[in-house]
Amino acid sequence: MKIVSLRTVKYICLIVFIYPLLVRSLYVEGRVFDHVFKRLYGGIQVLVHDSLIYFVMLLLFYISFIKKLPRLLHIFLRIVAIIIFVIYVLDILVLETFNTRLTLVDCFKYISYVPTFIQIVYGGVALYFILFILILFVGLTIFFLFQKHTLSHRTHGIFLLTLSILAVSSCLRDDKGYALSWMYRNVAEYNSVIESQNSFYSEKFKRNIMANKSYKENEACVKRKPQRKNIIILMVESLSSYQSNFFSGINNWTPNMDAIAENNLSFKNFYSNGFITEDAELAILTGKFPIYGPFKQTRNKGSNFFRGYYGVPNSLPQVGRMNGYTTEFITSADLNFSDTGNWAKSIGFDYIEGHEYQYYNNWKRYHFQAAPDEALYHRVFDRVVKNQSDKPYILFVKTVSSHNPYINPENDKYSESETFRYVDKQLGLFYKKLSQIGFFKEGILIILGDHHAMVPLKREEKKQTEVTRALARIPFIISYGDQGGVVENRPFQQVDLCNSLKNLISGEQCTSIWAGDLLCIPRLPAQYIVYRHGDQRDIISVFCNNREISVKLDGDKTRILNPGDLDDSIVKLIVNKINRERILNQKKAN
Repeated sequence: MKIVSLRTVKYICLIVFIYPLLVRSLYVEGRVFDHVFKRLYGGIQVLVHDSLIYFVMLLLFYISFIKKLPRLLHIFLRIVAIIIFVIYVLDILVLETFNTRLTLVDCFKYISYVPTFIQIVYGGVALYFILFILILFVGLTIFFLFQKHTLSHRTHGIFLLTLSILAVSSCLRDDKGYALSWMYRNVAEYNSVIESQNSFYSEKFKRNIMANKSYKENEACVKRKPQRKNIIILMVESLSSYQSNFFSGINNWTPNMDAIAENNLSFKNFYSNGFITEDAELAILTGKFPIYGPFKQTRNKGSNFFRGYYGVPNSLPQVGRMNGYTTEFITSADLNFSDTGNWAKSIGFDYIEGHEYQYYNNWKRYHFQAAPDEALYHRVFDRVVKNQSDKPYILFVKTVSSHNPYINPENDKYSESETFRYVDKQLGLFYKKLSQIGFFKEGILIILGDHHAMVPLKREEKKQTEVTRALARIPFIISYGDQGGVVENRPFQQVDLCNSLKNLISGEQCTSIWAGDLLCIPRLPAQYIVYRHGDQRDIISVFCNNREISVKLDGDKTRILNPGDLDDSIVKLIVNKINRERILNQKKAN
């Protein structure tokens, strides 16, 4: 009976061991096939890349059964193997849930949010099931740690044959810089590749870059009459073009927003400058690209977001205050997350409010301890009514309800389509209330997403444009109160919004090849649009006309990966711009 039980445990462990590899292979196969239409290419690449991970885990277990080794070393080797396995599984969960990979920085940033995420997605009953799985896993772990079973000659042979197959398989890896290679590389390879973003610049290189007097932003400024408009910037979490029939024709989840777009100024070729909310806040409120310097260590609970961008001069709230505006930052989210509250204060907001405000006490909390969008809009409307005075205001609003995982607050159902329909419904009601109190007589409402939703691209999105542009494209609307629909198809970006608003209220219109103006007539797009990747963290994409230029972040060796027939002067301009931004950011952070 004891032998049967032991065999059963072994079979269970074998299934648990192999299952994640099969899941990842099938998932990536589907994603890669949708892009290149090569059957089995993605799945096979996962098998050969991940064979290295499995080789290491199996080798550690094999060595741990050698009799002559100290008992503590046996246990240590098995613990290391189990830790590698857990990391491997977590990486799969991150890939399937957020369309990115597991990184050390993200672990520190989101670790406190994991229990809430599980509660929201799986519910209370499922938590008991997860607890049961964890207990089972701990039991299997203890079994492996203290198993003294001596390997038979047959088992030795199986181990050695399997290790040989895995070793040979790992030599068949395709290490080319293919567009989706970030997906099929194993977690160790992925983190190794993106680690180049933390390569430091040499002192000599930094001196040469900063002393290069030939480098110019080519900024041009002209005087114009300033306007004293009340301004609401409504940044909707994960608002993406594929959700909108007006902006993409793919889904029809946002009819209220689409109606606003049809009757106002809409931009169908508008881009986020990064892949997370902090990137968007940085671009919209300071006019700086989220091009962070190389950092070997993290802070703010593991996060480097906003690092080097505290107290940025000439930010939007600072320019607003200098021109007689009241500036407010309002969200229902936790302002301690990523140190957002302290950062907002450092760039000059007069008033900052988050989830702690007493109005939200009677509302159910969801992501980041936030009340639903309905509550946030009620609160924002109260601030709008309160601010009706002779002094104009800039009100920045950050919503939360449409953050992944997608939970509809009206019924707590886990559904992406229902969640965005709820978000759209609340946005429409807010817009109607603004119209009823005459906000648009002296006010502008700006609606945009912070970044593309962290889900895989839809096949239709990839048909409409290339992958990276699809990842960066978001809806953007400027409403003066249904004064006629105009569609702008030229490319603009979040940094342009900051620059445009500063121009509008200051009376000095400044533009450059890196920052346009979308509020002037005629509208002036920038020559270059910058996007920070969430999939390939070591890559910065620069869009110029119909071309995407990929810049590899690698300290002194930062370079363009696809220069092609680009003129040398353009190559130097782009690389110097990114290097200067990163060097300055690192200097300010230290």
